[in-house]
Amino acid sequence: MADRRPSLSDRDRARLFKLHGGVCHICGEKIDGTREAWDVEHVIPRNLLGRFADTDENMRPAHRKGCHSEKSKRDAANLAKAVRREHRHMG
Repeated sequence: MADRRPSLSDRDRARLFKLHGGVCHICGEKIDGTREAWDVEHVIPRNLLGRFADTDENMRPAHRKGCHSEKSKRDAANLAKAVRREHRHMG
């Protein structure tokens, strides 16, 4: 059974935003936290590390539109490819 994703409080989101300087870890641009939608995003996808992915270093701010959504699509495609490859080699 997969680990449940913990929900982050507004306080934790603000702490992570401040900890990482309010910079989108994907594009490197500053995020205007009051005008732009942003998410806390896992650098290494959570489906690879499980609950061990929920660290301050692995959870960073990212622009919701564009950056986070595109990375999530790439991560899902890469995971699906890895699973197919694993199944093919296991027979």
